[in-house]
Amino acid sequence: MLGNLTVAALYLSSLSSASSFLQASTISKPLQFHLDSSSFSHFLNPFFASYKSQISAQFSRSTMTHFLNSAIRIGELQLYRYDITDNHTNYSPAANLSVNEMKFFDCKAEYDGGAIFVISDTFFVCNFTVFSNCSANNKGGAIFSIVPQINFTQGCFSGCSARIGTAVYAPNSDYNFTFEGCFIDYSEGSNSDLVIYADAPDIISSSNNITSVVLSGSVLFLQTTHFLGLTHLTLQNNTASQAILILSQAQKVDEINESNLIGCNAPILIKIDQFDVVISNFHFVDSNCDNYFELSDGSTLTLTGCFFDKEESKVPASATKVDCKFNSKEDPIDLEYVITKGCWAHSYYTWSPPKLAVQVVVGVVIAGCLIGAFIIVIIHAFCKRKKEADNNELIINAA
Repeated sequence: MLGNLTVAALYLSSLSSASSFLQASTISKPLQFHLDSSSFSHFLNPFFASYKSQISAQFSRSTMTHFLNSAIRIGELQLYRYDITDNHTNYSPAANLSVNEMKFFDCKAEYDGGAIFVISDTFFVCNFTVFSNCSANNKGGAIFSIVPQINFTQGCFSGCSARIGTAVYAPNSDYNFTFEGCFIDYSEGSNSDLVIYADAPDIISSSNNITSVVLSGSVLFLQTTHFLGLTHLTLQNNTASQAILILSQAQKVDEINESNLIGCNAPILIKIDQFDVVISNFHFVDSNCDNYFELSDGSTLTLTGCFFDKEESKVPASATKVDCKFNSKEDPIDLEYVITKGCWAHSYYTWSPPKLAVQVVVGVVIAGCLIGAFIIVIIHAFCKRKKEADNNELIINAA
């Protein structure tokens, strides 16, 4: 009958146990587990695994590297199976997972969820966390998650790989999927499809950046049966054999606006599947595509205030166009997003270079301080010498 367990400032390496380091099974009352300021590397099996337990697990400010069967695994302990069906019998009831300011490097999985695998019936929150070179042979190179509520804030996914969902695979969320301020780069694979696969009634995407992705399928898939909000998205230097962005089945669209597609290479840049959509203030720059959009039967598209770098014929004739410009040389929108350097260095905050004006002011202040200090040293030396000369003169006069 466990209550609360906290692990802090623990460092372990090269553990080849046949089971997880910490494992929770059926527990008769809620359990809280908290990991803080620790480091683990070269584990054969997960550091933490939970199966059908009422657990609240919190991981913060720690590093996990070189795990061969996921670093965190909640809700399913059968490691060696190829696929998970839609009938999820191994939910962890009332379990939730919180991951904050963590670093996962070179974590792998034989099937799903290279760094984190979670099936739960409550929520999963992941904030300010770095995933680098994580991989899964099947789904979810960094994260495989079947959870009703999922939230990602300022996460960094670099060099992750999987068959589907090189960064995140999140099917069948019952309520919502949100990701804000996330950065994804350098996902490549000749047999890989999508960096993010998200399927939820409500999806909100804000201030995300996906760059330097080369996949055999598409790049980003968002499927929602109710509400979709997408704004301040930057898709840059991505290559796909199908489409860059797929939007599917939304019934209510809040806003899809103020986004950039820069240097994207695919037959279709945006695919609209089974819903009516209004896209505002999208900037297409240095595009290499057959068509900007592809509409499924029954879908309608309205474009307002968009800038296209190629001719109007690459937009469906059925689309309604309001204040749009074609063959435009308009620059991309100046959007704030997570910078790559911040992905590697951030702890509590993401890093971004100061603005030029701030750099100039700081430079002037520093230069002024140095010049002032130099002048003070010169004045001090002059006064010291003058005092010595005056003293010598007084001695001579007295003699």
